Amino acid sequence: MTTAALSAAITEPLRGETSRPADAFVDAIGVNVHLSYFDTAYSNYAGVIKPRLLEAGIRHLRDGCPGRTQTEFQNRLNDLGRSGIKAMLICSPRGTNTAADIVPALRQVTDALEAIEGPNETDGAGISYQGLKFPEATRAYQDELFAAVRADPQLGKLPVVMTSISDPEKASRLGRLESGDFANTHCYAGGGPPGFRWNWYMDRCQTNLARPVIASETGYHNATNHTDGHWIRGVTEHAAGKYHSRLLAEYFQRGIVRTYLYELLDLKPKPDYSEANFGILRWNGEPKPAFTAIKNLIALLRDPGPVFTPGALEYSVTADDQPVRHLLLQKRDGRFYLLLWVNAVSYDVKTKQDLRFEPQPTQVVFAQPIQSARTYLPLNGVEPTVIFGCTQELLVRVPDHVMVVEIEAGARK
Repeated sequence: MTTAALSAAITEPLRGETSRPADAFVDAIGVNVHLSYFDTAYSNYAGVIKPRLLEAGIRHLRDGCPGRTQTEFQNRLNDLGRSGIKAMLICSPRGTNTAADIVPALRQVTDALEAIEGPNETDGAGISYQGLKFPEATRAYQDELFAAVRADPQLGKLPVVMTSISDPEKASRLGRLESGDFANTHCYAGGGPPGFRWNWYMDRCQTNLARPVIASETGYHNATNHTDGHWIRGVTEHAAGKYHSRLLAEYFQRGIVRTYLYELLDLKPKPDYSEANFGILRWNGEPKPAFTAIKNLIALLRDPGPVFTPGALEYSVTADDQPVRHLLLQKRDGRFYLLLWVNAVSYDVKTKQDLRFEPQPTQVVFAQPIQSARTYLPLNGVEPTVIFGCTQELLVRVPDHVMVVEIEAGARK
């Protein structure tokens, strides 16, 4: 498609948009782990888990809370915490213990601990607490956990995240609670593109708590021929690489505070078992495309430092056939980073085939000429794919995975 044809198709007006800090996007990325699963691939902590987390640049993880005698589990969490990777830990009833009994266990991992989460998916997994069952047990435990954390001098300022629901239709049974700082969603797309079932999950998670939302689980598995009956359909590693990069951009754009991908590592070499294949790493630690895309996104966008006020950019993004999604970020040195993607279906779960997507010709127009721009495709690498000089418009081809456009709008700081 020519530039003239695109110009005739323009429907999005130029508009001024205030950017968001690029490092805030990086800081919104988390990943689920199972550091206590010593009979799975998670047994290789020193050889795979820690080095791959550091390589990826992921700063946040989610796991269960270790018991007071699980010293190796505690040591792994604290070691990662001292390396800058902090943990949100799930707290659930154990035997006859009360919610307050978990506080001493939490104090043993304070090098890592940054947030405390209520019990996981008790509507599906079941819960027994103080002679109660779901939903009364979940309500009682969440309320008591919140109160116990707030009353503890060492933990009292840590955020508490609401319990999660596996079936959104059961959220109304749990009812309204106020015992949390963040609402919680497990918004799985079931093998479809990111955002599928979004309103269904979001409306119901905020039925329980009207607070900012953390997605403590979401992702894709690669057991395309799974035989275990899991409702989430498998997709290829290739499709998951595309979906994961878009998922992080979609969720951040929609206001999710942090998204914890499920999960870091395939549990075991069992290709037909869905639960063993949710990793962004294969069971032997080899990267899948999703890991590569996330690592490269972080490498391109990371910008740690003091709080700053990001600026605005006046621009428009227009494509002829399919809407192009976009997210504007900025680094402290003034460079803007425009994330572009088409939220297309990349995999047919019925035919079990990757779908060919023709990158969408797209015009980015600026109100004022920019000094230069570079495009990147994190799924493929961190080297620029196209370099532009001084111009007032860019003609790019946006794929069904995230493209990053680095923009020098004015003098560098």
